[in-house]
Amino acid sequence: MRARLFESFGRPAAVALVVLSAAMLSAVGCSSGGSKPGTPGAAGAAAGSTGAAGVGAAGSTGAAGATAGATGAAGATAGSTGAAGSTAGSTGAAGSTAGSTGAAGGTAGSTAGTTGAAGAGALVLPVMRTAAAGATGSVYTLEFGNTKFTVDPAPGGRIVEYSLDGTNVLTNATVNPSYWGSTLWSAPEGQWMVAGVATAGSPGMMIVPGFDTLPYPMTVAADNSFSGAGPNLTFSNMTFNITKKFSANLTAGAIDIVYSITNQGTGSMTIGHWEVTRVFPNGLTFFPAPAANALPAQVAGAAVVNPCVTTASGAVWLDHSKYNSGASMQYGKYSVDAGGGWIAHVVPDSAGKGDLLLVKTFMQIAVNSAGTGHREVEVYYRPDRSYEEIEDHHAQATFTAGQKIDWPVRWYLRRLPTSVTRTAGNQQLVDYVTNLLK
Repeated sequence: MRARLFESFGRPAAVALVVLSAAMLSAVGCSSGGSKPGTPGAAGAAAGSTGAAGVGAAGSTGAAGATAGATGAAGATAGSTGAAGSTAGSTGAAGSTAGSTGAAGGTAGSTAGTTGAAGAGALVLPVMRTAAAGATGSVYTLEFGNTKFTVDPAPGGRIVEYSLDGTNVLTNATVNPSYWGSTLWSAPEGQWMVAGVATAGSPGMMIVPGFDTLPYPMTVAADNSFSGAGPNLTFSNMTFNITKKFSANLTAGAIDIVYSITNQGTGSMTIGHWEVTRVFPNGLTFFPAPAANALPAQVAGAAVVNPCVTTASGAVWLDHSKYNSGASMQYGKYSVDAGGGWIAHVVPDSAGKGDLLLVKTFMQIAVNSAGTGHREVEVYYRPDRSYEEIEDHHAQATFTAGQKIDWPVRWYLRRLPTSVTRTAGNQQLVDYVTNLLK
């Protein structure tokens, strides 16, 4: 559970936790393709069964993907004929092997065709581009259709933009100069919290340079994916580094990310991957309700968080518009083991075009297997309501010396029909995500 200090609020490190009864949460788990990123082989098989999806996954890969691309026309027909689909699906499996970073390409891609995401179009090149005015160095951008995804290697290989029609759903440094955009931390935070304060140069700012401020030099591969490796980090008797790989999945109309942690020390270490994504206030976050055997939710700042929480339609909902930190400026955190390998967030639209929907899919992990003191999904509310964090975890694992463990994640960004309201418990929102991930 986060006990991060903020320089302007003086929040104490010790935080009282309130544990919700399991009876307060529905045991219903939504079905989705969210678990597919952790099992790329199985996802390839799923692609074979659907034909079109197999070709889609192959299309986003490297060398093997090119072979599958030769059957692209058949794949398109496969979606409607079935017979041709089985042929395309077999080459799709080869593509999914070469594109291990594509993760859940098969299953999620198959639904993309039914939701219109398959019409993403070609990738806009070059991938490496000159940074915007006032910035230094280059940024790396995956742009297709009306979607744009940008990573800045300088501040920790940080994701700085995920936009649709020019609207970025991620916060920038003007919201908070230290905590903005999206990055990867390690869990549990207790391993680096004190070290983070000591190395940040600013008391109360728990920043680990190797996570957030040191460069991750990027290289672009032949398939137009790009990867960056961070420096070695040493704390809690561990030495490791993080690498990040980003690629466009044009069939699914999504971004595939692989976060890797490598033990650079001589002994074993126990650690977990932790993705931290900052979005603007007043959105609606939801995810599949935990399974019956899940541990109760952990809540920090129950007085300000509980009014935001609802359980309905097989999902847990957190409505940030109901968050009121009050005169105490209390932060809030809600943590639980979700039931379906995804977390979604609705971003309010003020232009009358329809709200934006951000969906992150990841491997479904066993109950109570995230970093010690954490849960699979976590939602953090900053006291001043300037942003919230949508967080997801991989299982905490023991790494032997030299071992690398990959964690595939997939991001979607869609515009909802104006008829779909941003309301907690809205079955239409759950159905939209479920159909997207089939």
